[in-house]
Amino acid sequence: LAADSDDPEIRFRARQVLKRVEGGNVGNAGNAVVGYILHHRIAGLVQPLLEYMPHAGDDSAYGLTARAVRLTATKDDLELLRKAIDDGPAFRQAACVLALAQVQAEAAIDELVPLSKHGEPAVRLAAAEALANLGSRAALPPLVRLLDDEDSAARARSAQLLRNFTHNRFDYVAYGDPEDRAAAARRWRQ
Repeated sequence: LAADSDDPEIRFRARQVLKRVEGGNVGNAGNAVVGYILHHRIAGLVQPLLEYMPHAGDDSAYGLTARAVRLTATKDDLELLRKAIDDGPAFRQAACVLALAQVQAEAAIDELVPLSKHGEPAVRLAAAEALANLGSRAALPPLVRLLDDEDSAARARSAQLLRNFTHNRFDYVAYGDPEDRAAAARRWRQ
């Protein structure tokens, strides 16, 4: 798609990315294309973005690509997003959960609630975050459950979302001692 664009800059960068992806070396060219897509909010590129995502290279590039998926997805991409949520790596599933919520807004709540109980922590966190972003109180139980997650990053993000949503702190420290975390998490549960 991007390689056939009317825009010569997009065509050039897309071809560079495709060459590097085939060779296993994506580098800065891929990030430049994703950045351009994101900056100009070019719709219709969710499929290539999802295909590129495993080759993004590092957390920063993955985050940029996930953000591009979220902010360029349209109603035409809903089936693709749902399919990617059902199958694939957790980081791609999580990006698609957030994109689904971005596209559907409140209409996504019924799909997000079961995803907040998904087997993958990244997907659970994305669903809970999407619910919180939509202002749904359905975000609270999964966010509180995530305070006990094995992944410290998931605990930290969950605590941040809970603080933003409820305006309470309860002295929860995601990297603190397990006993201190448990005591603070109990206060969130009340």
